[in-house]
Amino acid sequence: MPESRRRKRKKVPTQTGKPKAATMQATTAEPERRWAKGRRVIVTIFRLFVGAVGLFVGAVSLFAAALGIFNEWPRPTVEPTNAPEASNPFSGIFKVANPRFYPLDDVRIEAYLWCAKIGRGTDTTAPTMCKRGMASSKREWNKRTLAADDSYEIDVGGVLFATPSALLYADISVKVSYTPWVVRYSFDKEFRFYTRRKDDGGIEWLHKPLD
Repeated sequence: MPESRRRKRKKVPTQTGKPKAATMQATTAEPERRWAKGRRVIVTIFRLFVGAVGLFVGAVSLFAAALGIFNEWPRPTVEPTNAPEASNPFSGIFKVANPRFYPLDDVRIEAYLWCAKIGRGTDTTAPTMCKRGMASSKREWNKRTLAADDSYEIDVGGVLFATPSALLYADISVKVSYTPWVVRYSFDKEFRFYTRRKDDGGIEWLHKPLD
């Protein structure tokens, strides 16, 4: 019987040239894809962390504001200084200060005239009707940052009152809006003042509780 002819195995061509280059390119791209994926994960975690911190601080701020914790803390102070014209308290200035150890951002100032009495008599009592008027301000009073233990001065007479020849009584208030650095929540505090005639004929500003 004739011997069966064995089929010859086909030679499988080896990958040369371009296929090798493609393999090297795929191997190089793998670490890059891993790095890009890891970077996206890190960015996502960081964003989630920042968002969680923001939500926590906001919740604490709102809770504290609702309870009135920050009515006295933190806040700036407003104090009148001696007027250069003893008979005209509006010739003086008011000092807005930050006595805290951290800055106050976005400080804004508004001044209000409640009432005033002008005349030639000696009656320095407050008028019967005394209501807060419209707010007055200056550009240089606003959008400022008060650093720790820093202060600046405002001249309320420049926006509220013309220099009177005979001022018997005046009642004003200064409102300060601000954002503490430690608590990113906006607060405002209003300080009210009234005049008192001194024995020497001069007039001084005194603190007055808000109604």
